[in-house]
Amino acid sequence: MQMSKTGFIMTVAVVVALTTGLMGCGGGGGNGSDGGGVYPAELVGLWQVYQGENDGDTVAPGMALGWDAGTIRETIQFLAGGAFVDRIYDDGGLAGTENGTWAVAAGVLTVTVNAD
Repeated sequence: MQMSKTGFIMTVAVVVALTTGLMGCGGGGGNGSDGGGVYPAELVGLWQVYQGENDGDTVAPGMALGWDAGTIRETIQFLAGGAFVDRIYDDGGLAGTENGTWAVAAGVLTVTVNAD
């Protein structure tokens, strides 16, 4: 089963949100510009996919995410202001990026990928 790039980003974001929620992250207040979105410090930073799951089995991230041949690594960086950058690497280095926004409201992490 292959997952789209958007599905991957949302899945990673939801897992991160659930993890921080279980650790007691409550957030607080909005950023004043988007009607109440919160950017928890626990999510801000660079995250790298290191494994995936397919039908309950742990698999390499490329298999779970349907990476193109040659892709060797993918990271997502959540920035404090509510933006994110997803970077895809192959043997030659940085192969591509996607950008978008993220916020947490009412305990739900929402990730929006900018249109190409």
